[in-house]
Amino acid sequence: WSKTTWRAGLDYDLDTRTLLYATVSTGYKAGSFNDGADGITPDEQLYYKPEMLTSYEVGFKTRTADNKLRLQGSAFYYDYKDLQLSFIGTFNGIPAGITTNAGKARIKGIELEGLVMPSLRNRLDFSISLLDAEYAQYFPSGTGTQPSLNGYPLERSPKVTVTAGYSYTL
Repeated sequence: WSKTTWRAGLDYDLDTRTLLYATVSTGYKAGSFNDGADGITPDEQLYYKPEMLTSYEVGFKTRTADNKLRLQGSAFYYDYKDLQLSFIGTFNGIPAGITTNAGKARIKGIELEGLVMPSLRNRLDFSISLLDAEYAQYFPSGTGTQPSLNGYPLERSPKVTVTAGYSYTL
């Protein structure tokens, strides 16, 4: 498999310390075969298709004149086709790592990150992410068959993530 991907973007300097930007891009992860899963039927389970992504993002980056405060934020939307999912399955009585494709998935989110440096020795980092990630079209047992996981959240996609860190330099 092969595919040409692309990226287009615009940015605008609001002033000497603030950048606004927007991007649209595509991504691609090649398909392959499930190693060690010979004899799987139907044949569609022996291989998995390429994963394709279209990404939309808008955001900003800014800092104070004295560089003691930096902020950046973004809002994004990811549109996946044939999202690749991996799991451990048993085929012919033998455990095997299997990759398959979900039909479509969509991820919407916003992120805010910051850095505060009140002095040369003190530094505070923080971030917050809000995520809405769900299957838009996914039938684990085959196209159109039940159960349907349409609208269910993606695994390993927390709705809220908050981080903070403090550093003191001697």
